[in-house]
Amino acid sequence: MPPMTREQADAFLRESRAHAVVATINKDGSPQLTPVWYHWDGKTLTFALQERTLKLRNLQRDPRLTVMVHAEPNGDRYVVLRGRATIHREDVQGWRRRIWGRYVGRKTIEKWLPQLSRPDQPMAVVRMVPEKVVGLDLPTMVELFAGGGPEG
Repeated sequence: MPPMTREQADAFLRESRAHAVVATINKDGSPQLTPVWYHWDGKTLTFALQERTLKLRNLQRDPRLTVMVHAEPNGDRYVVLRGRATIHREDVQGWRRRIWGRYVGRKTIEKWLPQLSRPDQPMAVVRMVPEKVVGLDLPTMVELFAGGGPEG
């Protein structure tokens, strides 16, 4: 598959409404995978997690993570980001609005937030400035070989 340019990967991450799959590292070294909704601003990937989750505990112990966003339904385009997480506890509601609003719309999220903002389920915001970004695009490869393939 041909790699995406940085600009193509950026556009894909901004436009996609697919879940991001976050991989953290368990204590025993095995991967822990979780789908999350995310926000991408061109430099930083941001998502929210409940404080009591294994993935947040994993990131507190070892901040390395890998995130993949793939095009649905068949995953023929995807972007993988690798880096280190930073955990934030300020402006959590603002981030939840931005992240979740891009998936369900601003009006819907304003209805949901009061129900989702429970004191017994505190949240944290996780941010990652990627150290590496790789994107692949199968439809581009198919277009390259349309009309008989490389042999002509």
